[in-house]
Amino acid sequence: MVAPFDGVITQRNVDVGALVQGNATSGTFMFEIMQEGVIRIWVYVPQDAAFGVTRGIEAIVRVPELPNREFSGKVTRIADALQPGTRTLLTEIDIPNPDGSLTPGIYCTVELHIPRKSPSISVPADAIIFNGNGMQVAVVNNSKAEIRKVGVKRDLGTRLEVDSGIKAGDQVILNPPVNLADGSKMLVRPETTAAADK
Repeated sequence: MVAPFDGVITQRNVDVGALVQGNATSGTFMFEIMQEGVIRIWVYVPQDAAFGVTRGIEAIVRVPELPNREFSGKVTRIADALQPGTRTLLTEIDIPNPDGSLTPGIYCTVELHIPRKSPSISVPADAIIFNGNGMQVAVVNNSKAEIRKVGVKRDLGTRLEVDSGIKAGDQVILNPPVNLADGSKMLVRPETTAAADK
């Protein structure tokens, strides 16, 4: 019996003299062999990011025990459907491993460089107005306050990603007062230059 590729046997399930069945459906699983030159990683991508996953997307893999190293690879295969129980997309990533630093079965973290389908804007949480009208922000337009309803896409704690209501370049009012009304006159304070580190 010859394996289809060179590798290392990592699991043996039979001993000399054991009965081995040779059919494809209920045959005996004899050995597990690992190819070390390329490590294949399976990752389940959540639904909110799954729609941007395609073959060829770059991936960065980090291993806690190798803190100063990053391993680059690419998405090679994706499932055609999300898992019904978890709403995640099974994604396969191939990582070149010429020096054998990565061993099969290790725990790692994966960073996928997924392009955004619809660009979003990040705003400080201090700029959000939450009342009976929903999520809003106040922006300065022609020296007047303009209150706009925004669609919050993701809450990152100190910042929120919004995908509607404002655009890049809008001047957002931080910590707006409770009595701020639409059309109130505003005076924009010029940005102060941060002191250089000594």
